Amino acid sequence: IDYDSQMTRTASQTFAAREGNCLSLVIMAAALARQLGIAVTYQEVYDFDTWSRDGGFAILSQHVNLVLGPRSPGVRLYIESTPMIVDFLPARQMAAATSRPVAEQTIVAMYLNNRAAEVMVGGDLDRAYWFARAALEADPGFANAANTLGVIYIKRNRLAPAERAMRYALQREPDNVSAISNLTGILADEGRTTEAQMWARRLAQIQRHPPFYFYDRGMEAMQAGRFEDAARLFEKALAQRPYDVPSHFELALAAAHLGDMRRARKQLELAEKNSTTADSRAIYAAKLRHLESLN
Repeated sequence: IDYDSQMTRTASQTFAAREGNCLSLVIMAAALARQLGIAVTYQEVYDFDTWSRDGGFAILSQHVNLVLGPRSPGVRLYIESTPMIVDFLPARQMAAATSRPVAEQTIVAMYLNNRAAEVMVGGDLDRAYWFARAALEADPGFANAANTLGVIYIKRNRLAPAERAMRYALQREPDNVSAISNLTGILADEGRTTEAQMWARRLAQIQRHPPFYFYDRGMEAMQAGRFEDAARLFEKALAQRPYDVPSHFELALAAAHLGDMRRARKQLELAEKNSTTADSRAIYAAKLRHLESLN
């Protein structure tokens, strides 16, 4: 199965396409394991969450994987006695990872919430609304689904239900940075400055810098022709978000402007390697070939 983040797929869709994101892989592996009588444990993995931008939205993606084993009694199938982790990430990366088991209803809610975000980015707010509602029905404690529902209300300019959705999310997950950020924006838009500032201070305590802070400053430096500053800022962006493809690409451009073609090539290689769709991998592979042809 190749990694592709464009759409969260069901088990059959992932099997047919031979590609999907981490949640798609988990869903497919769980379906196959059930048919074979193998026990499954779903896990949320900490410190591997990623931020991305798409269609004007900042999107936080959680990382999940699956533990297989042991086999159920009476099933005549060989499987190692040691539980096996199914994940796109290499085993050496997962060895020190911190994770927690999550219920199947949460996995269902994650799938529905992903679909809500994907169709919302595509502009279909009506379908996004029903996906987000279904996610909350699947797991009423899943704060991210409430946040997604709130964002949909914001896009419909319905700030009262949007605020209720954000506060609902924060009741269940008090440090949810997306919900805090969105609630702060709602309060500021409504002129409720004192409470907005309170939530802004809370967000600053949890998150020293917004996810795209260094990347945006790097882009400003690039536009001003300050390529050394830009390279330093993109390095900081990558320290904050190690697999961020745009930061790798912009760092490659900054390095090229500075005449460091070896560094530029390395960053283009990483942009290709960490790309999350087949189309973006092809684009960065072509850029890398073009760079190599110049040498």
